[in-house]
Amino acid sequence: MKSALVALSTLFFIGGCSTYDIQPVDASEYESQCVSQCAENYSECTANNPDVELQETTLRACQEDYSDCVQACPRGDTP
Repeated sequence: MKSALVALSTLFFIGGCSTYDIQPVDASEYESQCVSQCAENYSECTANNPDVELQETTLRACQEDYSDCVQACPRGDTP
């Protein structure tokens, strides 16, 4: 009974860890220099949190910040 409870708890934990799907951000319409700075900020954001328990929250916050940053960039010239 105890092993079944442990297995069930593990499945819930693993399932909970995979609930957040990071959506890609289409940055092709924006100035590349600005988007590069947003990408650098994203990398720093994700690298600065070593806490495994907070990784999903960190990734969500970093991705949302990246998306906001890109959307604040000036539009690039379209051919």
